[in-house]
Amino acid sequence: MTEEKQFEVLLSKAFRSLVKIAIFSFAFIALLVIIEEIIKHSTRPFYGWGKIAFGQIPNFRYLIYAISVAILILMRLLQSLLTRFSPETSFHLALQRLTVGTIIPLSLAEIPAILGFIFFLLTGFSRDFYVLTIVSVILLFMYFPRKSFWQEKLGRFFS
Repeated sequence: MTEEKQFEVLLSKAFRSLVKIAIFSFAFIALLVIIEEIIKHSTRPFYGWGKIAFGQIPNFRYLIYAISVAILILMRLLQSLLTRFSPETSFHLALQRLTVGTIIPLSLAEIPAILGFIFFLLTGFSRDFYVLTIVSVILLFMYFPRKSFWQEKLGRFFS
């Protein structure tokens, strides 16, 4: 087996693994929505378990949205840093950095939905959960692994 063929096999394996991780991330968010709906409908009316004073809810809401925006900025920064290679970088190191540069944004994309779920559990407000869940789904679509991006980044190893 030629070296180029080995590179293609390694690239395909790593890419398939990351696609599976991205699909599981979508499934996790769907599970959060299902759990939220079960809690909301089984304990009607649901006022939350946090006993947060009504006047403090807006501050808590702003904090959660601010963290979500910070996560978005961090995702963008980390992916650009981790997927930038010098010309002398080996294929294996480039593939490893590309894999990490894909896994980290996928993992961070779930955080707004998790924060929205925590906000729902503490306050009983589901609207913010849905907004943050939609943000997470959009981020997962934005950072879903794309084979063309990977081939572009690793193109110099193939003729």
